[in-house]
Amino acid sequence: MMSNGPQSILRITPAAAVDADPAVVAPERLIPFVDQFIVKVDKEAKKITVDWGLDY
Repeated sequence: MMSNGPQSILRITPAAAVDADPAVVAPERLIPFVDQFIVKVDKEAKKITVDWGLDY
């Protein structure tokens, strides 16, 4: 998480697969932590579900 003034930003760095080509690793994602994109926060499971397209 990082602060952007009006709202927090969820910063996601994808985990690289063991056999993945380092040149093809997905870029970091920055998702505004607002109701429009955050579907569910499950603290027990340590999981955040988002509605964020890969083309954003």
